[in-house]
Amino acid sequence: MLADPDAYGAERVALYNVSFDDLTLADWEAKSVGKVEAPFTFTDFEYLDMVTV
Repeated sequence: MLADPDAYGAERVALYNVSFDDLTLADWEAKSVGKVEAPFTFTDFEYLDMVTV
């Protein structure tokens, strides 16, 4: 849960019909911090937990 009483909006969101545009399964480089980029699109969403006053 958010501890900021001045924050409004949604804490959790569900995305529907997600499609990954590009997904690299393996890309190793020695002596570097690993990172994953996964661009995606979606057609619908739903707020699951709203932050209220």
